[in-house]
Amino acid sequence: MNGIREDGVDKPLEEAATWYARLQADEAELPAFEAWRGSHPKNAVAFAKIVAANESLRADQVKGVDRLALYPLWTRRNLYFVLGLLGALILFSLMGYLLYFRSRGRSDTKQGEVRMLALAQNLNVELNTKTRIKWQASARAVQLTLQEGEVFIRQAPGAIVCRLMCQGRIVVLSAGEYLARLNGQTLDLLVLKGEAEIPPKGSERAVVRLHPQQSVLLGSDLAAPRTLSVSQTEFRTGWRQGYVDLDGQILSEVVAEYNRYLEKPIRIADPEIGDLRLAGRFSLKDPKPFLEGLRQSFGLNVVGDEEGYVISR
Repeated sequence: MNGIREDGVDKPLEEAATWYARLQADEAELPAFEAWRGSHPKNAVAFAKIVAANESLRADQVKGVDRLALYPLWTRRNLYFVLGLLGALILFSLMGYLLYFRSRGRSDTKQGEVRMLALAQNLNVELNTKTRIKWQASARAVQLTLQEGEVFIRQAPGAIVCRLMCQGRIVVLSAGEYLARLNGQTLDLLVLKGEAEIPPKGSERAVVRLHPQQSVLLGSDLAAPRTLSVSQTEFRTGWRQGYVDLDGQILSEVVAEYNRYLEKPIRIADPEIGDLRLAGRFSLKDPKPFLEGLRQSFGLNVVGDEEGYVISR
Protein backbone atom coordinates (compact mmCIF):
# COMPACT_ATOMS: atom_id res chain seq x y z
CA MET A 1 0.00 0.00 0.00
CA ASN A 2 1.06 3.64 -0.49
CA GLY A 3 0.47 6.56 1.82
CA ILE A 4 1.20 7.68 5.37
CA ARG A 5 2.07 5.04 7.94
CA GLU A 6 0.55 4.98 11.44
CA ASP A 7 3.74 6.54 12.81
CA GLY A 8 3.29 9.54 10.48
CA VAL A 9 6.09 8.69 7.99
CA ASP A 10 5.43 9.04 4.24
CA LYS A 11 5.99 5.43 3.07
CA PRO A 12 6.67 6.16 -0.67
CA LEU A 13 9.17 8.85 0.33
CA GLU A 14 10.96 6.50 2.70
CA GLU A 15 11.14 3.75 0.07
CA ALA A 16 12.37 6.27 -2.53
CA ALA A 17 15.17 7.38 -0.23
CA THR A 18 16.17 3.76 0.35
CA TRP A 19 16.25 3.01 -3.38
CA TYR A 20 18.30 6.14 -4.04
CA ALA A 21 20.86 5.23 -1.38
CA ARG A 22 21.17 1.69 -2.79
CA LEU A 23 21.56 3.00 -6.34
CA GLN A 24 24.29 5.40 -5.26
CA ALA A 25 26.11 2.54 -3.54
CA ASP A 26 25.66 0.19 -6.54
CA GLU A 27 23.70 -2.23 -4.36
CA ALA A 28 20.35 -2.02 -6.17
CA GLU A 29 18.99 -4.29 -8.89
CA LEU A 30 17.76 -2.04 -11.69
CA PRO A 31 14.83 -4.31 -12.80
CA ALA A 32 13.53 -4.40 -9.24
CA PHE A 33 13.96 -0.65 -8.93
CA GLU A 34 12.14 0.02 -12.20
CA ALA A 35 9.36 -2.34 -11.16
CA TRP A 36 8.93 -0.46 -7.86
CA ARG A 37 8.99 3.00 -9.48
CA GLY A 38 6.46 1.99 -12.12
CA SER A 39 4.07 0.25 -9.73
CA HIS A 40 2.44 3.47 -8.58
CA PRO A 41 2.61 7.17 -9.58
CA LYS A 42 3.35 8.12 -5.97
CA ASN A 43 6.57 6.10 -6.10
CA ALA A 44 7.81 7.94 -9.16
CA VAL A 45 6.95 11.32 -7.64
CA ALA A 46 8.63 10.41 -4.34
CA PHE A 47 11.83 9.29 -6.10
CA ALA A 48 11.93 12.51 -8.12
CA LYS A 49 11.67 14.49 -4.88
CA ILE A 50 14.55 12.56 -3.31
CA VAL A 51 16.76 13.09 -6.37
CA ALA A 52 15.95 16.81 -6.46
CA ALA A 53 16.59 17.22 -2.73
CA ASN A 54 19.92 15.39 -2.91
CA GLU A 55 21.05 17.36 -5.95
CA SER A 56 20.14 20.60 -4.19
CA LEU A 57 22.19 19.61 -1.13
CA ARG A 58 25.15 18.77 -3.31
CA ALA A 59 24.95 22.06 -5.19
CA ASP A 60 24.76 24.09 -2.00
CA GLN A 61 27.50 22.30 -0.09
CA VAL A 62 30.05 21.53 -2.82
CA LYS A 63 30.21 23.79 -5.85
CA GLY A 64 32.60 23.04 -8.74
CA VAL A 65 33.24 19.41 -7.69
CA ASP A 66 32.28 16.41 -9.80
CA ARG A 67 28.99 15.31 -8.23
CA LEU A 68 29.37 11.73 -9.41
CA ALA A 69 32.57 11.42 -7.42
CA LEU A 70 30.90 12.47 -4.18
CA TYR A 71 30.00 9.99 -1.47
CA PRO A 72 26.19 9.69 -1.51
CA LEU A 73 24.69 12.21 0.91
CA TRP A 74 21.32 10.49 1.34
CA THR A 75 21.88 7.16 3.04
CA ARG A 76 19.56 4.99 5.11
CA ARG A 77 21.26 6.31 8.27
CA ASN A 78 20.69 9.91 7.23
CA LEU A 79 17.11 9.11 6.37
CA TYR A 80 16.37 7.68 9.81
CA PHE A 81 18.05 10.66 11.45
CA VAL A 82 15.90 13.13 9.49
CA LEU A 83 12.74 11.15 10.10
CA GLY A 84 13.52 10.96 13.82
CA LEU A 85 14.13 14.71 13.92
CA LEU A 86 10.82 15.38 12.18
CA GLY A 87 9.05 13.08 14.63
CA ALA A 88 10.57 14.92 17.59
CA LEU A 89 9.48 18.28 16.15
CA ILE A 90 5.93 17.00 15.70
CA LEU A 91 5.90 15.65 19.27
CA PHE A 92 7.13 18.92 20.77
CA SER A 93 4.58 20.88 18.73
CA LEU A 94 1.79 18.63 19.95
CA MET A 95 2.94 18.98 23.56
CA GLY A 96 2.99 22.76 23.22
CA TYR A 97 -0.50 22.69 21.73
CA LEU A 98 -1.85 20.59 24.60
CA LEU A 99 -0.14 22.69 27.27
CA TYR A 100 -1.54 25.87 25.74
CA PHE A 101 -5.11 24.62 25.91
CA ARG A 102 -4.65 23.08 29.35
CA SER A 103 -3.50 26.48 30.62
CA ARG A 104 -6.94 27.99 30.19
CA GLY A 105 -10.44 26.84 30.89
CA ARG A 106 -13.89 27.39 32.34
CA SER A 107 -15.89 25.75 35.09
CA ASP A 108 -19.27 26.18 36.76
CA THR A 109 -21.50 24.68 39.42
CA LYS A 110 -25.23 24.16 39.64
CA GLN A 111 -27.42 25.18 42.55
CA GLY A 112 -26.37 23.31 45.66
CA GLU A 113 -23.18 21.99 44.04
CA VAL A 114 -19.63 22.63 45.26
CA ARG A 115 -16.50 21.82 43.23
CA MET A 116 -12.75 22.05 43.84
CA LEU A 117 -10.18 22.68 41.08
CA ALA A 118 -6.39 22.79 40.98
CA LEU A 119 -5.63 25.62 38.55
CA ALA A 120 -1.87 25.38 39.04
CA GLN A 121 0.65 23.85 41.36
CA ASN A 122 -0.19 24.94 44.93
CA LEU A 123 -3.18 26.97 43.74
CA ASN A 124 -6.63 25.52 44.48
CA VAL A 125 -10.07 27.03 43.95
CA GLU A 126 -13.38 25.88 45.39
CA LEU A 127 -16.55 26.89 43.56
CA ASN A 128 -19.62 27.44 45.69
CA THR A 129 -23.21 27.02 44.50
CA LYS A 130 -24.22 28.59 41.15
CA THR A 131 -20.72 29.81 40.30
CA ARG A 132 -19.00 30.44 36.97
CA ILE A 133 -15.30 31.10 36.48
CA LYS A 134 -12.73 31.14 33.73
CA TRP A 135 -8.96 31.20 33.99
CA GLN A 136 -5.77 31.54 32.01
CA ALA A 137 -2.40 30.37 33.33
CA SER A 138 1.17 31.07 32.29
CA ALA A 139 4.45 29.92 33.78
CA ARG A 140 4.38 32.76 36.31
CA ALA A 141 0.77 33.77 36.91
CA VAL A 142 -2.86 32.68 36.86
CA GLN A 143 -5.60 35.08 35.88
CA LEU A 144 -8.88 33.98 37.48
CA THR A 145 -12.11 35.68 36.43
CA LEU A 146 -15.17 35.36 38.66
CA GLN A 147 -18.26 35.67 36.46
CA GLU A 148 -20.93 34.58 38.92
CA GLY A 149 -21.24 33.17 42.42
CA GLU A 150 -18.49 32.63 44.98
CA VAL A 151 -15.04 31.06 45.19
CA PHE A 152 -12.63 30.10 47.93
CA ILE A 153 -8.99 30.52 46.85
CA ARG A 154 -6.04 28.85 48.56
CA GLN A 155 -2.57 29.81 47.38
CA ALA A 156 0.39 28.09 49.01
CA PRO A 157 3.73 29.85 49.63
CA GLY A 158 5.95 29.84 46.59
CA ALA A 159 3.06 29.40 44.18
CA ILE A 160 2.71 31.52 41.08
CA VAL A 161 0.97 34.89 41.27
CA CYS A 162 -2.84 34.82 41.24
CA ARG A 163 -4.75 37.77 39.81
CA LEU A 164 -8.47 37.81 40.54
CA MET A 165 -10.54 39.60 37.88
CA CYS A 166 -14.12 40.71 38.46
CA GLN A 167 -16.28 43.60 37.26
CA GLY A 168 -13.30 45.34 35.69
CA ARG A 169 -11.29 45.10 38.90
CA ILE A 170 -7.94 43.39 39.45
CA VAL A 171 -6.94 41.96 42.81
CA VAL A 172 -3.43 40.56 43.28
CA LEU A 173 -3.35 37.77 45.85
CA SER A 174 -0.31 36.68 47.83
CA ALA A 175 0.04 33.26 49.45
CA GLY A 176 -3.04 32.80 51.65
CA GLU A 177 -6.76 32.05 51.67
CA TYR A 178 -9.53 34.23 50.27
CA LEU A 179 -13.28 34.34 49.71
CA ALA A 180 -14.69 36.24 46.76
CA ARG A 181 -18.44 36.56 46.26
CA LEU A 182 -20.16 38.43 43.44
CA ASN A 183 -23.39 40.10 44.59
CA GLY A 184 -24.99 41.68 41.55
CA GLN A 185 -22.39 44.12 40.24
CA THR A 186 -20.36 44.22 43.46
CA LEU A 187 -17.47 41.95 44.45
CA ASP A 188 -17.30 41.15 48.16
CA LEU A 189 -13.71 40.10 48.95
CA LEU A 190 -12.67 38.63 52.30
CA VAL A 191 -9.07 37.90 53.28
CA LEU A 192 -8.73 34.91 55.60
CA LYS A 193 -4.94 34.54 55.39
CA GLY A 194 -2.31 36.45 53.44
CA GLU A 195 -2.61 39.84 51.78
CA ALA A 196 -4.63 41.15 48.85
CA GLU A 197 -3.54 44.17 46.82
CA ILE A 198 -6.05 46.24 44.85
CA PRO A 199 -4.49 48.60 42.27
CA PRO A 200 -6.20 51.99 41.81
CA LYS A 201 -8.78 52.48 39.09
CA GLY A 202 -10.10 55.68 37.52
CA SER A 203 -9.82 58.59 39.95
CA GLU A 204 -8.43 56.38 42.72
CA ARG A 205 -4.83 57.11 43.57
CA ALA A 206 -3.60 54.70 46.19
CA VAL A 207 -3.17 50.95 46.25
CA VAL A 208 -5.46 49.29 48.81
CA ARG A 209 -4.05 46.38 50.82
CA LEU A 210 -6.23 43.97 52.76
CA HIS A 211 -5.05 41.86 55.69
CA PRO A 212 -6.58 38.83 57.48
CA GLN A 213 -10.19 39.27 58.65
CA GLN A 214 -10.60 42.32 56.41
CA SER A 215 -13.31 42.60 53.77
CA VAL A 216 -14.04 45.12 51.05
CA LEU A 217 -16.79 45.79 48.51
CA LEU A 218 -15.59 46.51 44.97
CA GLY A 219 -18.06 47.92 42.48
CA SER A 220 -18.02 51.09 40.45
CA ASP A 221 -16.49 52.59 43.60
CA LEU A 222 -14.13 51.09 46.15
CA ALA A 223 -15.58 51.02 49.65
CA ALA A 224 -13.40 51.37 52.72
CA PRO A 225 -12.09 48.04 54.07
CA ARG A 226 -13.80 46.71 57.19
CA THR A 227 -12.69 44.18 59.77
CA LEU A 228 -15.03 41.24 60.38
CA SER A 229 -15.57 39.46 63.68
CA VAL A 230 -14.84 35.77 64.10
CA SER A 231 -18.55 34.93 63.99
CA GLN A 232 -19.01 36.92 60.77
CA THR A 233 -16.09 35.09 59.18
CA GLU A 234 -17.42 31.69 60.25
CA PHE A 235 -20.81 32.57 58.79
CA ARG A 236 -19.16 33.41 55.47
CA THR A 237 -16.98 30.27 55.36
CA GLY A 238 -19.41 27.68 56.77
CA TRP A 239 -20.51 26.50 53.31
CA ARG A 240 -17.13 24.80 52.80
CA GLN A 241 -18.14 22.27 55.47
CA GLY A 242 -21.76 22.18 54.36
CA TYR A 243 -23.05 24.13 57.37
CA VAL A 244 -24.29 27.57 58.28
CA ASP A 245 -22.72 28.82 61.54
CA LEU A 246 -24.91 31.38 63.30
CA ASP A 247 -23.92 33.74 66.09
CA GLY A 248 -26.13 36.81 66.06
CA GLN A 249 -27.08 36.84 62.36
CA ILE A 250 -30.64 37.97 61.60
CA LEU A 251 -33.28 35.65 60.13
CA SER A 252 -33.57 37.44 56.78
CA GLU A 253 -29.82 37.14 56.24
CA VAL A 254 -29.83 33.45 57.11
CA VAL A 255 -32.80 32.72 54.84
CA ALA A 256 -31.03 34.48 51.97
CA GLU A 257 -28.00 32.27 52.58
CA TYR A 258 -30.11 29.10 52.62
CA ASN A 259 -31.88 30.05 49.41
CA ARG A 260 -28.58 30.06 47.53
CA TYR A 261 -28.51 26.28 47.88
CA LEU A 262 -32.17 25.20 47.96
CA GLU A 263 -34.22 24.43 44.85
CA LYS A 264 -37.38 25.19 46.88
CA PRO A 265 -36.74 28.49 48.67
CA ILE A 266 -37.70 29.67 52.15
CA ARG A 267 -39.98 32.72 52.30
CA ILE A 268 -40.68 35.07 55.21
CA ALA A 269 -44.36 36.07 55.27
CA ASP A 270 -44.00 38.64 58.05
CA PRO A 271 -41.14 41.14 57.40
CA GLU A 272 -40.92 42.02 61.11
CA ILE A 273 -39.60 38.59 62.07
CA GLY A 274 -36.75 39.01 59.59
CA ASP A 275 -34.80 40.92 62.27
CA LEU A 276 -34.77 38.04 64.77
CA ARG A 277 -31.20 37.16 65.78
CA LEU A 278 -30.19 33.51 65.67
CA ALA A 279 -27.48 31.17 66.92
CA GLY A 280 -26.51 27.57 66.24
CA ARG A 281 -25.07 25.36 63.53
CA PHE A 282 -27.28 23.85 60.84
CA SER A 283 -26.91 21.87 57.66
CA LEU A 284 -27.20 23.80 54.41
CA LYS A 285 -28.44 20.74 52.54
CA ASP A 286 -31.38 20.04 54.83
CA PRO A 287 -33.23 23.11 56.22
CA LYS A 288 -35.70 21.10 58.32
CA PRO A 289 -33.67 21.14 61.58
CA PHE A 290 -33.22 24.89 61.20
CA LEU A 291 -36.93 25.44 60.60
CA GLU A 292 -37.81 23.21 63.54
CA GLY A 293 -35.50 25.32 65.69
CA LEU A 294 -37.49 28.42 64.69
CA ARG A 295 -40.69 26.72 65.85
CA GLN A 296 -39.28 25.69 69.20
CA SER A 297 -37.28 28.82 70.01
CA PHE A 298 -39.57 31.57 68.70
CA GLY A 299 -42.93 29.88 68.27
CA LEU A 300 -42.98 30.63 64.55
CA ASN A 301 -45.16 28.78 62.08
CA VAL A 302 -43.45 26.99 59.20
CA VAL A 303 -45.56 25.61 56.37
CA GLY A 304 -44.10 23.56 53.55
CA ASP A 305 -45.65 23.27 50.10
CA GLU A 306 -44.61 22.41 46.55
CA GLU A 307 -42.93 25.79 46.15
CA GLY A 308 -40.88 25.66 49.36
CA TYR A 309 -41.35 26.85 52.95
CA VAL A 310 -43.18 29.85 54.40
CA ILE A 311 -42.28 31.28 57.83
CA SER A 312 -44.86 33.36 59.68
CA ARG A 313 -45.96 34.23 63.23
